[in-house]
Amino acid sequence: IGDRAGEGDCRVNIGRALLARGARGAAVAMLERGRKLCESTGRVEYAGIALYHLGEAHRADGDLPRAAAALGEAHQLFVQQASHNVWRASLGLARVALARGNAKAASDHAREAAEMLEGQRGAAAPGSSTATIDRSLVDIADVMAKITTLGRAPG
Repeated sequence: IGDRAGEGDCRVNIGRALLARGARGAAVAMLERGRKLCESTGRVEYAGIALYHLGEAHRADGDLPRAAAALGEAHQLFVQQASHNVWRASLGLARVALARGNAKAASDHAREAAEMLEGQRGAAAPGSSTATIDRSLVDIADVMAKITTLGRAPG
């Protein structure tokens, strides 16, 4: 139908679904195509979403340099857009820094993610569920516990 922006969004969402199914190779290819379409049509937040999921896919594959690059770019785009997704990229960067043994960077990113989520919880409409935010804060607490353990490791 000629809707290149819509096609980019769809490719990002298909890539996310493929990633959730464990088909990382196909997911990465779809996310890259979606990212390029989104970038070329001005769909900045969806380009950031694609980059976030690419970063997570690369992290799962153990490719920490590519993960850090994609997550860093996603973070930058989310910040520029004042997106509610900044925390996701921050948490991803914390996990990459933790895997690299950089406790300081991991802690800084995890703290940023927690602060953003606490802000989102505080802004939630009365009576609305914060269950997803609460689960994500548990994930961040788990990362922080691992950072603490790393900080105590000899060396």
